[in-house]
Amino acid sequence: MFSEIYKVSLGKGGQELNNQGPLFIASPGICVLVTILASTILFYNLDITTYGEAIEFAMIIGIGFLVSNTTNIAINPNIPRPLLYSVITSSYHLVGINMTSLILFAMR
Repeated sequence: MFSEIYKVSLGKGGQELNNQGPLFIASPGICVLVTILASTILFYNLDITTYGEAIEFAMIIGIGFLVSNTTNIAINPNIPRPLLYSVITSSYHLVGINMTSLILFAMR
């Protein structure tokens, strides 16, 4: 969705990224699966019983782990615009964890 601004955050605006190999295609899905499995375990052990609690859970996990970890990873010399990178990537993480939590609650 935001491919050009993402490239800018990496200092590669206007360039073609070399991200078409199997590692770049399969790994994000595997990582998301691990996040969903961990979230499911926490979700059921915390006995989430309302949609409000599901959103609260998602925001705590999303901001407390996903956003903070993404920002921490971004703050390195290889990413020239770390906060921009974090905003872009963290937004996807927050949407994803909220969708996961709402689906887990609906399946309950």
